[in-house]
Amino acid sequence: MDCVPKLTASTSHHPFSCASLSLPLLDLLDTVLPPPSELTLSVSSGTGLFEALFLQHHSHHSSPDSFLGVEISQTHPINRFLPEAKSAVVPSTWAIAPGEAERAERLMFVYPRQPGLVQAYLGQGTRLHTVVWIGPRCVM
Repeated sequence: MDCVPKLTASTSHHPFSCASLSLPLLDLLDTVLPPPSELTLSVSSGTGLFEALFLQHHSHHSSPDSFLGVEISQTHPINRFLPEAKSAVVPSTWAIAPGEAERAERLMFVYPRQPGLVQAYLGQGTRLHTVVWIGPRCVM
């Protein structure tokens, strides 16, 4: 696993993340996703940088079976930051992690490639109560 960069209060771009990252973003996410009693799925986790920073900054989310990054299978795995135990791989852009999707209380989408993927996860989630979409703009 690669080392995660240090974040500050200022937004910065990192080559291994689609989202610009900052400590206030991680704190906002922690407010929206309080410590889970069940699973939080981060769909489209890619290199896992965003997720690794979130888990590092808010360690109460890193308890066993409470957080999982989901990414598409690649010839050469692209996950560089998220521990293997916190990562799941699906076979295609339309595939979901079915067992995990059914027990997830929270979903987080980071620049999802397929809008239909959001709908597929929502259709599987029977325990869902929070969905976060992280994309090119944040309006609060």
